[in-house]
Amino acid sequence: MNRNILLFGGQEITIPTTTGSSCSSNPCGDTAECVDLFDGFTCECNFDFYYDNDTNICIQGQSFGGQLTIQMEFDETMKDTRSQKFAELRKSVTSFFNSSFAHIEGYKTTLILDVRSGSVITAVTHTFIQDTNVNDEVITQAIKNAIEGNSNYSYYSVPGCKVKKCDKETTSNCFQEPRGLLAECICKIGFYKTNVNETTCRDSCHLNCDGRNEYIVRSSDHKCECKCLPGYKIINKECERCPFGYNGVDCKDGFQLTTLVIGVVLGIALLGVTIGLIYACIRLKHVDNGEHEHLLNEQSNTGGHQMKIPRVNMGIDSMKKQSPEWNEMSNQGNKYENHAMEYEIPRGRRY
Repeated sequence: MNRNILLFGGQEITIPTTTGSSCSSNPCGDTAECVDLFDGFTCECNFDFYYDNDTNICIQGQSFGGQLTIQMEFDETMKDTRSQKFAELRKSVTSFFNSSFAHIEGYKTTLILDVRSGSVITAVTHTFIQDTNVNDEVITQAIKNAIEGNSNYSYYSVPGCKVKKCDKETTSNCFQEPRGLLAECICKIGFYKTNVNETTCRDSCHLNCDGRNEYIVRSSDHKCECKCLPGYKIINKECERCPFGYNGVDCKDGFQLTTLVIGVVLGIALLGVTIGLIYACIRLKHVDNGEHEHLLNEQSNTGGHQMKIPRVNMGIDSMKKQSPEWNEMSNQGNKYENHAMEYEIPRGRRY
């Protein structure tokens, strides 16, 4: 189902309702902030800018701050932009200012910045196109005329510097002349901006440090110095990569080179140990072969006689008694007689 939502300055657009966040698809582009609402979303710009629905960008204008108090019961859910209570409050506030500024040419939008209790107090900003002839006095008078005789509303203007969100890192303060139209964020020393309405300033060191592989260091006296990134050092006024084996700021870290040297030394030592073990194994094999040949030569010096082990016959006497052929076999000579027993057995080892 499609629903109509109120966007800026009474302008309405029709969008389909969806589940989840309506801002997930970045419908406001890169210059505006998308804010989820009960029935859709709205696109909000910084102070002194308003959102253009046709181009989907923030266009420079002139903004004025104020505080509107409404005599009605406060509800905590009014602080949540996605709640129905906030949607009702937003519609009431927008309608009030649309009628208040109907006779002022160039009115674009009113944004609710904050909601708090005390009846219901809303901090708001009103934005007009840049060349509109308007100031705080004109705006305040228009609102007083609108609420005249209506005790449910009260309003007072808020200086632009109370509303404008200047970047704390790059700006020192916000300045607005007593009857001036614009609140201006003042840049810190060493920073600059190209547009008076900008809330963030740029570091002027970038104008000097535009080389490759550089970064900026700003001292306490606001002076900037260009230094090379880690792993680079200045060579011929440019940041060049460190020599092999070095790293860190200005190539002072030689850890890589030290690691490389240690690795080479350990590799050489390991290679030497390996070669030594191989040589020792080969040498040991030659020694074993020499000893084997020596033992064989020692055996040959004994005349080549081999040691013969006598055969042991168990139970000879019993066989003599039980076998009548034994004597006959004895007279014919013992075929199994071991003549080697007549010789001295060599004591050398046999292989």
